[in-house]
Amino acid sequence: DWSLASVEDGRYRAMVLCHVLEHLHDPKRILHRLLNSAFQKGIATVIVVVPCWKGFRADPTHLRYVDEQLLSDQELLAGTAFKFTESRYFPF
Repeated sequence: DWSLASVEDGRYRAMVLCHVLEHLHDPKRILHRLLNSAFQKGIATVIVVVPCWKGFRADPTHLRYVDEQLLSDQELLAGTAFKFTESRYFPF
């Protein structure tokens, strides 16, 4: 349910989602849920790593392309206490 129920409150200050979102049918909804859960657990920083377009197309298990536009969407971030601060590109 993406609630991070098994994570002890205050145990972690950061969370890394590395090559997860592109494998989900509704990454925006799930990331919103994770951000809300992370904040409730005391997590202050969330780092999201997703493939570039070329990398996305190279893996048949990728379901949704996740880009900077999706990650910085105000609707996604609304009510989460998180904000999009930067984007970096690493060539594939």
